[in-house]
Amino acid sequence: MGNLARAIGYTISSLAPALRARGAAPSLDVVTQWALISLCVLTATFARAAVGLWLPDVVPFTTYFPAVAMAGLVGGFWPGFWTLTLSLLAGFFLFMNPQSLPSATEATGSALFAGSAALELVLVCLLRDLFWQARRNENRYRSLLDATTAVVSVFDGTGACREPQPGWEALSGMAWPSYSGMGWLKAVHPEDRKKISMTEPSEVRIRVAGHDDWHWFSVRATPLLNADGTVEEVVASLRDVTERRTSEERQELLLGDMRHRLKNFIAVIHALVNAAKPKDNPDVEAFAQTFLQRMRALQSAGDLVLKANAKPVDLADVVPATLAPFDGELQSRIYIDGPPLLLSEQTVGGIALACHELATNAAKYGALSGEGGKVAIRWRCVGEGETERVTFEWVESGGPPVRHQHAVASVRGS
Repeated sequence: MGNLARAIGYTISSLAPALRARGAAPSLDVVTQWALISLCVLTATFARAAVGLWLPDVVPFTTYFPAVAMAGLVGGFWPGFWTLTLSLLAGFFLFMNPQSLPSATEATGSALFAGSAALELVLVCLLRDLFWQARRNENRYRSLLDATTAVVSVFDGTGACREPQPGWEALSGMAWPSYSGMGWLKAVHPEDRKKISMTEPSEVRIRVAGHDDWHWFSVRATPLLNADGTVEEVVASLRDVTERRTSEERQELLLGDMRHRLKNFIAVIHALVNAAKPKDNPDVEAFAQTFLQRMRALQSAGDLVLKANAKPVDLADVVPATLAPFDGELQSRIYIDGPPLLLSEQTVGGIALACHELATNAAKYGALSGEGGKVAIRWRCVGEGETERVTFEWVESGGPPVRHQHAVASVRGS
């Protein structure tokens, strides 16, 4: 019996991985577990007895292997473990008929059954847990799909639809199999069909023919790759953005109207200044021209802010827009360089006026007043975190000699 006890101990130690792996599958209550154990052991015992009537030399534990696998598959680790233990005892005492201590052959057979059945139970428990984990993930995935407002469709690597897609049917009104293969493209606007990429992640807006009219959808396509890097299938999520698109178009129309009104307002001011200024006063004429130029600089900055739709504006767009009113020959001698730098709408006006004043002075008295003069405009970010600041440089070269010392100034903004 010592070998039998060691076989049972070996069985318990072999099942340790199954103990650690279990937990993903649901467990049965105690009564159901023992009912399952009894059914499996008794069925295997009667089957072994029946087989022994026709094949007397059959191995004693032949029919107990399926019993252990069934108990582990249906009930999990503990039903499988107790089925294995009872099967080992039943096979040993009922079909080996030991008269006294078990012989070496009987002990070896029992140990082989215990070890093989233990390995079988480990594999069955692992497969059972993997199955239930996959089922749980599928249920979670389906719950997420039900909770989201997006429509999810699956296509193969070529973009063809190989199975019914209920979500696509709901939004397009098409019925299977009319949209099988590449037939789903019939519901997509011809101008938008080439926007969708099936080879790399992409997010685009397309028009899809609905039950009544064209609807705008935001489509996010995610290719799923094989081990060799080829696209196996593509998962696409579609979200209806028709109302958002309509709102954006309405907002763009309003912003366009505001830009038009701003230009008209500047034109009215220009006309009033020209009409009100004296004809023979050079000082007033110079003031009027300077004032109108500043208004045009503010107008250029205002256009940028309106086009950005209240979003930060890049300094690389502000500087050229401010210098646009100057003569083309002067612009060819101005060099602009700097990284992307976003400015708030409150800062854009101040930067535009500063650039306009510097450019005006350079054209009248500085480097741009002569033929060979040049202006280099550079900016860069210095420091990190709270110490980060922007350095803006206006460097003139090739102009008339400088009679006074340079003045150094800084412009701060956000």
